Amino acid sequence: MSHRIPARSGLSLLEVMIATGILAGSAIVLSSIIGTGARFGNRAESRITAMVQAHSVLDETLARIAAGNAPEEYSGEIPGATPRSFEVVIRDLPEQELQNTAGARDTKAGMSNRSKAIDDQSSLVQIEVLLFDGSGQTDRQSSKPIVHLTQVTRRGPVP
Repeated sequence: MSHRIPARSGLSLLEVMIATGILAGSAIVLSSIIGTGARFGNRAESRITAMVQAHSVLDETLARIAAGNAPEEYSGEIPGATPRSFEVVIRDLPEQELQNTAGARDTKAGMSNRSKAIDDQSSLVQIEVLLFDGSGQTDRQSSKPIVHLTQVTRRGPVP
């Protein structure tokens, strides 16, 4: 009768330690990637919220222009979990720019009479909406807006 040494089954301590080290390193890398993704997600959510707020201010300004009671410049605050302030500037576009725009439109439409394209009763205005982080009248000259919207629209005839 010979004594046989049974075949080894299982893992050695060194193999278990190496596998545990690889698993721990992978977990650390994954947790840092998840943290980075969460930060970028929060930033994106904040920017989207700011964009929606700026569009809301722009829509309000367009309604004021349509009603004929829009001041040339105004500012305000948007309350909430992240308070923001905004500034709106409405500028009349020069008549020459209006004629250049109408001339380009006439050429595209094949119209020969420019007076059809230019309505004497209305003028073009440029609306700028600037949205800032924080509330109050902080030093806006040095702070950069988080959202800057610009739209050109036609101001209707003033009764």
